[in-house]
Amino acid sequence: MPVRSFFAAVLACVAVAAVAAPAGAQPSKPVSATINALALAPMPPAASIEIVSYDDSDLALAIADVARQTLAAKGYQVGAGGQLLLGLELRDRDTITRDVPTLGSATADTRLDEGSVRVNLFADSEDSVLGGRVNPDSVDALQFGIFVTLNDRSTGRRVWQGEIMADISGSSREEAGPLLVSAIANRLGEPISRESLVLE
Repeated sequence: MPVRSFFAAVLACVAVAAVAAPAGAQPSKPVSATINALALAPMPPAASIEIVSYDDSDLALAIADVARQTLAAKGYQVGAGGQLLLGLELRDRDTITRDVPTLGSATADTRLDEGSVRVNLFADSEDSVLGGRVNPDSVDALQFGIFVTLNDRSTGRRVWQGEIMADISGSSREEAGPLLVSAIANRLGEPISRESLVLE
């Protein structure tokens, strides 16, 4: 096969693959999540649910849409004016898993009109001049999650609330969000204590 024809065939295959697997369709790696939830009252039978997002960003609206689809697939009637009001709040949280050195930590002693200052100096955010090298395997993790509330519209009473948080260091909010809301919507009404999940 001529070289020019070979490269044309390779480019055609790459183009087909790009169309078949759009960017961002799947997380770059599995998402590790933790769910906590409290059941505060019995779930009404055959309940209808209205879903409300607490912000109107594109991501929040897309996540709310996945929640509607998930609950409808479970047999709930989902739409405006539902008996139960389900609120979705997106949350970010930094989890610090190491002591990060800071420049200029100081203490002062001014007893007897004499001043002295002790200052801890660090080379940078990784190495401490006095304490040695920080463990390179210990890093900060960015967590993203969803807080869900379920209230009875007629009484104003909270029926259930839950939170799902995930380490998205190897993913993104756009990739993880639909997986997270689907996972927690499937457990609506259940009490859950720090249950770990791997979502793909």
